[in-house]
Formats: sequence, C-alpha cells, structure tokens
Amino acid sequence: MPLAPSLIGDLWSFRTARTMLPILVWCAKHRRTISYSHLDAEIVRRGLGAHTHAAAYGRAAGLVGDALYELEEELGLELPPLNALVVNKYSRRPGSGCNAYLDQFVPSRTFAQLNDDDQWAVLEQAWDKIYNCRNWDALLDYLEMEALAGAVPSEYEDDHEQVIIPETGGFSGGESEHHRRLKEYVLRHPDLVIESDAHDWEGAVEVMLPSGDCADVMFHNGPSMLAVEGQIFHLLGR
Repeated sequence: MPLAPSLIGDLWSFRTARTMLPILVWCAKHRRTISYSHLDAEIVRRGLGAHTHAAAYGRAAGLVGDALYELEEELGLELPPLNALVVNKYSRRPGSGCNAYLDQFVPSRTFAQLNDDDQWAVLEQAWDKIYNCRNWDALLDYLEMEALAGAVPSEYEDDHEQVIIPETGGFSGGESEHHRRLKEYVLRHPDLVIESDAHDWEGAVEVMLPSGDCADVMFHNGPSMLAVEGQIFHLLGR
C-alpha cells in the first residue's frame, strides 16, 4: 500500500489517521462535518478501534492534513484539508490545531489573526472546497483504501439533552443525578471556566489522571489541560 510519510507508523495516531481517512472522505462526499466524539463512536461502531478520549483525535486528524499536503504535490491533484471536517461537538469548529491548515485560505494573514466572523467565513470557504473536490476517489484508489461501506449515522439526539443546574446545597455521598447533569452542563459551556477562546478546547467527563484520580470534567487544548473538580462544582451550583 503506497502511503504518504505522515501516514506511516504503528503508533495509535498513525493507525487512526489511516482509519479515519475513508470516513472523512465519506463525510466530504456527503457534505458533512463530524465531531471528535462522533468520529470515535463511528470507529468503535465499525469495529475499527477501541474507544479513545476525543481530544486524542486532534493529532491523528493533523496527520491526515499533513498527508494530503504531501500527496497533493506527489499526485498533482488538489486535495484540500479533510481534517477541517473534524469539529468540536458544541462549537462545530475544528480545534486550534487545524489553524495552520486553514492558513492557505487566508491571503495576507493567518487564520488565528482573524476575528470570529472572518474565521467562520474562511471555514465555510474551506468546507465548500472540500465538499466540491472531485479527487477523493482517486486518493483512496492511490492509497489502496476501500471506500466506506454504508453511511455514517447522524449524531445521537441526546447530545443536545437539556441540562438542569442543581439548586444550592452541593453534593454528598455518591454521584447524584444533579451532579451528573452539572458535569454535562460545564462540559457544554467551557466559557464558564475558560476565559478566552473556549471554542478551541475539547472536553470530556470522568477523565482518569496519571495519579489514579478522576477529574469530573477535563478540558484539553493541545498540550494545555484544565480539570474542573470538587469545590468548583459547589460554587457553580450556587
């Protein structure tokens, strides 16, 4: 199987980049983005890998972007950055790790230097370029990869479940339903604990730490991590 250098390797990120590429091609041909968590669920559903924290997919998506850049030059085909289709479930935007791949759509500045409205305009331009590209089948053929069999289902409706903030009083004993809902609320509203650029952060609940402890909510942005735990939940519940 001919592979771009960025797709060669036995580590999880390389294997996952190869696994996700046909999924992203399917999304491109059906004019859809896909969230990090939805991508993880689809890989598990198809028996292509085990469940992994959604934030880990940023590195694999970046390898896909690198590979397309390499293959575009090698094959002489236009291959826009498919990795821009992988988005945060709540902001519906790619993480900041995708900024460098979006710079090609910004004539005189970088994507990160644009204001929010202009960034959305660039994203729409990039997605339109990806959706209208006619080279995805040729890419899969060259890589000797099978096109995705069957459709990628829509994200679960309960992703948008209403969350009720608990009344004053805090929590005690085992996890209550209020505590669970508050964790979900914080996960969906990172701006409560992150001062700026909250849409750049990916989050998850009940994340195991190297110490063996478990963070109620963990936000991740590249090498930066923010755990939300304990007393902060009591304050938010008041």
